[in-house]
Amino acid sequence: DADILSIGGTLSVGLTGGAAGAVVDTSILNHTTIARLSDSDHATDNDPLYAGGNVEVSAIAREHLRDYAVGAAGGLFAGIAGASSVLKSDSATSALINQTTVTAAGNVTVNADARADVAFGTGALAVGAVAVGGSVGVGLFNRSTTAAIQGASVTATNGAVNVTATEKETMGALIGSASGGAGALAGAVSVVSSTSSVAAKIEAAGSVNSSVTSGTDTNVTAHSDITVNPDSAHLTGAAAAGGLGFGASVEVITVQPTTLATIAANQTVTAGDKVTVEATADRDVRSTVVAFAGGAAAGIAASVRCTTNSRSRRMLVAVSLRESSSSRLIDSITIGGSSPSMLNIENGAALMAPPSLIVVTSAIGRGTIRLAINL
Repeated sequence: DADILSIGGTLSVGLTGGAAGAVVDTSILNHTTIARLSDSDHATDNDPLYAGGNVEVSAIAREHLRDYAVGAAGGLFAGIAGASSVLKSDSATSALINQTTVTAAGNVTVNADARADVAFGTGALAVGAVAVGGSVGVGLFNRSTTAAIQGASVTATNGAVNVTATEKETMGALIGSASGGAGALAGAVSVVSSTSSVAAKIEAAGSVNSSVTSGTDTNVTAHSDITVNPDSAHLTGAAAAGGLGFGASVEVITVQPTTLATIAANQTVTAGDKVTVEATADRDVRSTVVAFAGGAAAGIAASVRCTTNSRSRRMLVAVSLRESSSSRLIDSITIGGSSPSMLNIENGAALMAPPSLIVVTSAIGRGTIRLAINL
C-alpha cells in the first residue's frame, strides 16, 4: 500500500517593485505487486501442488495520494504566481499461476485487485499593478492489472476456478487561479488521462497450453471502474479583475482504458457446471470549468472543456464450443464487428460444459450483451 500526503507552497512579496513565486510538486508511483505460483522446470521436472481445501493466489495493491500546491505573489508594480501538481502512476499488479500443476479439493482463485484514490488541489494568487496567476494540475494513469493462468494445469475437484482482475481509479482535481491589478491575467489548466489495462486470461506460456478443470464453474472476469471528479467540489476555474482582466480555464479529460477477458486459442477448459467469460467497465466522468474576468476597461473570459470517455473494451474469447457427449462443434460466432464492444468466438480451444450452460457476456456502461449458447 502507498499512502502519500504532499504539500507545497510559495509566497513572494515585493514592497517597492515586483514579486514572483512558483511551486511545482511531482509524484511518480511505479509499484510492482506480484503473487505467483510457478514451476520454472515444469516441462522436465513437474512439482505438483496439492491442497485439501482452497488455493488462492491474490495480488492486492492500494494507492492513496493527496497533493496540494499553492503559490502567491504580490508586488507594487508586478505580481507573478504559479502552482503546478503532476502525478503519474504506472504501477503493475499481477496474480499468476504459471507453468505448474495445481490440484485443490475446493476452489482455485487467481485474483488481482488494484485501486487508486487520488485528489489534488492547486491554486495561485497574484496581486500587483500587473498581475499574472497560473495553475496547472496533471494526472496520468497507465496502470496494468492482470490475473492469469499461463501454461498451467489447474484442477478444482469439487469447486470453482475463478480468474478475476479488478481495477478501480478515483481522481478528483480542484484547480484555481486568481489575479487582481491594473492589468490582470489568470489561467487554470487541468489534464487527466487514464489509459490503464485490466486483463483476466487463461492462456499459453510459450508453447505450453493451459488445462483447467472445475467441479462446478470456471469464471474469467475483468472489471474496470473509473471515476473522475466525483462531486461538484472538483472543478477548474480562473478569475481576473482589474483595469483590464483576462481569465481562461481549460480542462482535458481522456478515459480510454482496455478491459479484456479471454480464453485464448488452444486452451482446454472443462467445467462440471458452467463457463463464464465476462468483461465489464463502469465510467463516471464529470467536468466543471469556470472562467471570470472583470475590468474597468475590458474583461475577457474563456473556458474550454474536452472530454474523451471511451466505454469500449475488447473482449476476445477464442474457444471451440463442444459438447463432450456428442462432440458437436460451433466453428465461429461474431457479434458486433464494428461496434465499440466486440465479442468474438472462434475455433481453437476445447471448452466442455453441460448443455445450455456456456455463458459469455460483454457489458457497455449499464447495458449488457449476453450470449447463451445451447449446445
